[in-house]
Amino acid sequence: MGTVPLVAEKDEPGMNGYQAQDQGQNTEQQVRECIEAMMRGEKPDALPYFGEDDQEMKELARKYDDAGCHARHQQADYVIVGCLKSGKFPKLAHLLNNEQKPAAILQEILETSNYPPLPEYAQLPQNASQGACELLDQHWIPWSRTWSPRGYAHYHEMTGIFLLSALALGRVQMNEGGIRSTNLYCLLAGRTGQYAKSTTAELVRFTLETINLDWTLCDDDATPQKFLTDMTLNVATNYEDMDEYARHLEELRLAFAGQRAWIYDEFGSKIDAIARQGGFMAEYRKILRTFDSSPKQYKNATQGRGREIIEHPYLSLLGSLTPKDVRTHATSDATMWGDGFLARFLICCPPMQMPPLDQDRPRIPMELPAEIRTALFQWHQQLGAHPATVSIETENKKIRYAVIPPQSSILYCHWTDEAYAAYKRYERALRNICLESKNDDLDGNYTRLPEYGIRVAMLFAALNNNGIIELRHWARAQEFIEHCREGLHHFYAQVNIHQESAEKQREDAILRILQKLGKATPRDIARLTDKGTAEVRKHLEDLKRAGVIDSTTEKAANNKEIILYFSP
Repeated sequence: MGTVPLVAEKDEPGMNGYQAQDQGQNTEQQVRECIEAMMRGEKPDALPYFGEDDQEMKELARKYDDAGCHARHQQADYVIVGCLKSGKFPKLAHLLNNEQKPAAILQEILETSNYPPLPEYAQLPQNASQGACELLDQHWIPWSRTWSPRGYAHYHEMTGIFLLSALALGRVQMNEGGIRSTNLYCLLAGRTGQYAKSTTAELVRFTLETINLDWTLCDDDATPQKFLTDMTLNVATNYEDMDEYARHLEELRLAFAGQRAWIYDEFGSKIDAIARQGGFMAEYRKILRTFDSSPKQYKNATQGRGREIIEHPYLSLLGSLTPKDVRTHATSDATMWGDGFLARFLICCPPMQMPPLDQDRPRIPMELPAEIRTALFQWHQQLGAHPATVSIETENKKIRYAVIPPQSSILYCHWTDEAYAAYKRYERALRNICLESKNDDLDGNYTRLPEYGIRVAMLFAALNNNGIIELRHWARAQEFIEHCREGLHHFYAQVNIHQESAEKQREDAILRILQKLGKATPRDIARLTDKGTAEVRKHLEDLKRAGVIDSTTEKAANNKEIILYFSP
C-alpha cells in the first residue's frame, strides 16, 4: 500500500477522530507527503489528523477513492491535480503554492529542461551538414529572420522544413523496410507575444500564396467529419460556373485531394477541444495519429454520408501554441504523452526566461526572393503536378461529376551506407537515453524522433540530390531533430511549472475585460464573468491600489453618480 508513515487513531476528542503519529511533526509537511503519495496512487490506508487542513484532506481522499486511483499513477495524478486546480480546495492549493506538482516532483520535471547530451558516438562533425540544403540555410532562414525579426531562432528552421514537407504532398517516399513518407506535424511553442510564433508561421502561408500553391492548404478550421470529406474526390458544387483558371486550381486540388497542409494558429485551443472526451473534435485524436503513418487508404463511414475513402492520406501540420495553453492536458503523466498523441509532434520552444528579441521589420513591402520562389515552384513541377480530369454528367436533370486522378508520380529515396550508419548511431543513442531516464512521459517522442529525422533527410535529398540520402543530408536532419529534442524538454518543463495563483488569474481576466470595454462599472464586468459584483469590485480596487488601473466618477442617465474603472 502507501509509503507515507502516517497512522490513524480514532475517537480522540477534539481531533475529528484522528490524531497525528507525532504531534511535533510539521503538519504542512504531512499534507505534502500525503498528497505526493496520492498522486503516485499510494494513498495510505489510514490518515492522520491534518489540523486546519483536515476537512479538505479528507474530501480529497474521498475523491481519490471514488475515482479508483489506487495503484493507478496516471489516473491518480490526473484526479489530484484536477481537484487542486478546481478552486474547491483553497487551503491545500495555497499550501502547495498552487503548484501542479509538489516541490520534489516539480524540481525533477524542471531539471528535464536541461536535456540529456548526445553521446559522443552519435555526434557528427560541425561541418558534416554543409551543403545539405542551401535553400533552407542560405535563403529561407535569412529571409524569415528579416520578416519575423522577433521570432525565436529555431522557428525559422522549422517553418522552412515544414514548407518542404507541405509541398512534397506524398510524392517523396522511401521503400526500405516499409513505405515511409515525409509528412510532419510541427509546433511553434512559446509565451504569448514574446517570440512571434504567428508572424513566423504566416510567412509560410504568404509563400504558398505567392507561388500560387495555396490550394494545398486545408481550411483554417473544420469539424473532423468535414475535414475528412474535403480529402475525398468531392468536386466543388460551383465547378460548372468557374472560369478556366479557377477550374484548373480545382482540378489540381482534386489531383491531391488526400494530401494536404494545415496551418493552425492558436493550436492550443484545438488540443483542448480534441482532449474533451465525447466532444465533437475528439475524432481528430485518432485521425492525426493514423495519418502520421501515411496509410494507403483511410476509410470512414457515417450514417449520413455513407462510406468515404481517402487515397494515400498525407497531412503536414504547422501549429502555434503556448505551454500554458495545454497545461490541463500535457502535464507530467498525462494521457496525451502516454497514448502517443503529443509524441507525433516536433516541438520548437525557446528556453524559459529567454529574453525576446527587440527588432522591427523593414519598412518596405514584403516580397518573396526569386531564389525561394523559383526553387520551390520548380521542385513542385519536377515532382509531378498534373491536374485531375473532371467530366460533367447530367442524370435526371441533376449534375454529377466524375473525377479521374492523374497517374501518381513518386520519387523514391535511398540511403548511402555512411548516412545510414550515422542514423543508426543516433537511433541507438536516443534509445539508450530513454532507457536511462526515470521519466517515461517522453518515451514516445524519443522513439519517434529518429524516424522524423529520416523524413527530413528525405526532403533534403529529394530537393537537390535525386533522393539519394548522403551523410550531409542526415547530418542536417539530425541538427534539426536535436533542436526539436531541446525544444521538447523546454516545452515539457514549462508546461509543468507553477500555475499562477487563482487570485492573479481572476485579476488578469477582469483586467482583460476592462481593457476591451474601455470604461466599466463592476456590474458591467460581473455580467461577463461568473463572479459577483462585490467580488469584481474588490479585485478592481486591488488593481487600482497597485497602480494598474484608475477610476473616475461620472453621472448616469438618472443623474446618479457612478464609479467607472479604466485602464490608463
